[in-house]
Amino acid sequence: REPELPLKTDSFRDWAQKLSDYAAGDALKREIPFWRDIEETDVPSLPLDRPEGSNAIRHSRSVSFRLSPDKTRLLLGRVHEAFGTDVNDILLAALALGVREVFGNQRLLVALEGHGREEIVEGIDLGRTIGWFTTTFPVILEASGVEDLSRLVIATKERLHKIPNKGIGYGLLKYMAPEHIRGELDFRHQPQVSFNYLGQVDGDIAAKSFAIAGEAIGPGESPDRPRQFLLAVLGMVRESELRLSITYSGEQFDTSTMEALARSFERGIERIVSFCGGQEEREMTPSDMYYQNLSADELDSLFDD
Repeated sequence: REPELPLKTDSFRDWAQKLSDYAAGDALKREIPFWRDIEETDVPSLPLDRPEGSNAIRHSRSVSFRLSPDKTRLLLGRVHEAFGTDVNDILLAALALGVREVFGNQRLLVALEGHGREEIVEGIDLGRTIGWFTTTFPVILEASGVEDLSRLVIATKERLHKIPNKGIGYGLLKYMAPEHIRGELDFRHQPQVSFNYLGQVDGDIAAKSFAIAGEAIGPGESPDRPRQFLLAVLGMVRESELRLSITYSGEQFDTSTMEALARSFERGIERIVSFCGGQEEREMTPSDMYYQNLSADELDSLFDD
């Protein structure tokens, strides 16, 4: 048959130009208070087993765990009926739990990744445009209310769901916005932990003529290059199981410390999945409201009245 390809979508070059125009406009200014709040919040550093240790790629080690298919099915479905959450909300709440239990930190600064193809510019379609659009932006997780899982889950959801335009503005302010727009933001925070949940990768290829290769691809970067983060958390669902890994430097952390973090992270997911899956009624949270400047406590008081 004669191949019939859909029309091409907008080019990477056109998108870059539109982003440059957007970064110099008024719309980006409205995000500054959100990112300033993060910049002005103190976040303790993670304690290292060996502070003098190298964080070069050659010293990378990983620990991992899997969630059973039954628990994974709950995580992808019924769990979110309780508070209107998504998978990232649950996993990041559990990560905050694990870090507090192992390191004692009640606050954690995490770098999140987004696909970067946000609909912030009218008249641009990137649906079939090949290129690397990924965005990275910081979020602060709080684990001070671990005794009340509902508070923890709601607080995590609220922080994530109130990120403007899924975080793309942070990089625009940092790298593209002119000085008079960026103002006094100094981007002093450097997250020590990265988190990236890739989703259900089996579902992405199930209907295609492709499969995930079993062969190793080899190193993609110099073994002497410093790693960007102390901990890199990567998750995906494959073969009906949630698979999570934590990559770290074996020169900075003991294997026992990272294994303890993985176990605590896994227990946190199971606790939250069990708790949310057992709730019989949906609880509204501030980000579900048209007016989203309410706190969770203020919203509770309105429903109580």
